[in-house]
Amino acid sequence: GLRLAEQNRPDLYVLEVGLIDGSGFDLLKQVRSWTPAAPVVICSADVRETTRQQASAAGVSAFFAKPVNLDALAAEVSRLLSH
Repeated sequence: GLRLAEQNRPDLYVLEVGLIDGSGFDLLKQVRSWTPAAPVVICSADVRETTRQQASAAGVSAFFAKPVNLDALAAEVSRLLSH
């Protein structure tokens, strides 16, 4: 997935905070190095205030708690891509 993201530079990223092989925030740093202006949406079961604050400080465009309302996620993705 990382290799594809680096090669293709998506217009928007949807990330999880808790990954098996690392932190979603570490991944976010890599994403920002490739496409600094691309919106990033976090979908996570980790809804602690500290996690939300970290996401906000990292410039995350939107944060969704799992289970994610797919209609709300789709609407937010559409809104972010229309800018």
